[in-house]
Amino acid sequence: MIVVFNRARGLARQLIKSRYMSEENPFSSAQEMLAQLEAVFGDHHSFTAAHRFLGSLMFDIKQDDINAFIARVSALADEANIRISQRRSRLYTKLPPGFGFTDHLRLATVNDRVSFESFTRSLTTAVISRKEGFAYRQKNKAPKRKRKRESPSPPRHRRERSERYEARKEDSTVVCAVPQVAQIGRSEPSKEFTVPVEVKNDGIGLKTKALCDTGAGIYLSMTPEFAQRVVRSLKGKIMKLPKPLQLADFSGTSRGVVTDYIRASLTI
Repeated sequence: MIVVFNRARGLARQLIKSRYMSEENPFSSAQEMLAQLEAVFGDHHSFTAAHRFLGSLMFDIKQDDINAFIARVSALADEANIRISQRRSRLYTKLPPGFGFTDHLRLATVNDRVSFESFTRSLTTAVISRKEGFAYRQKNKAPKRKRKRESPSPPRHRRERSERYEARKEDSTVVCAVPQVAQIGRSEPSKEFTVPVEVKNDGIGLKTKALCDTGAGIYLSMTPEFAQRVVRSLKGKIMKLPKPLQLADFSGTSRGVVTDYIRASLTI
């Protein structure tokens, strides 16, 4: 009682002074002295406030430290007068849904042989394992995304599909003795126009311009002189057709006869 009285200050000391000094009605013990101080100066709302705050508390594995969280829950449970046997289940309810995917933590909350200390150790281990697993997955995902961004060429099957699509847009060049440089079918039969043309053979290209009209399908026809230039530039070869090919425009007018050809790709 001497220690309590000497440490009391102000109104608290005045409250207990009369009985502390009294010979007729003195305090029977230090506990009685502390009980009177608690009755007058104690926080009577701390119990309710602790329960309310404990009810709103939830563990966030990305932000919270599990050891600090357990200490906070234990302190609030002490203030709210929650028994030790109930603290395992109270702590388990603060975990996010689906956290205990093996159910060993949930089963431990109803097993009286599992102490609160043992339960908190299991919980700490589970949280650390989850954090390490998440960090490992993030570390392994990053290089894959980087390699995908730095890939110099598309996958083989996609590249081959693109090449087949481009091949359908091109056709072999046909050499003939007609004065026109090029004849390509189009939707306006009466209009002639000039387009840029690139002839390729084994990756070597020769760019030129072609006069296009309506009746030669998808063939590029050229003069023999230009054909010789193509052969020299592309290192190709002039070959004979099995039989002559008659060329006509949209109206059916004959445009010439093709007797020789060069095998190359044509891009317009």
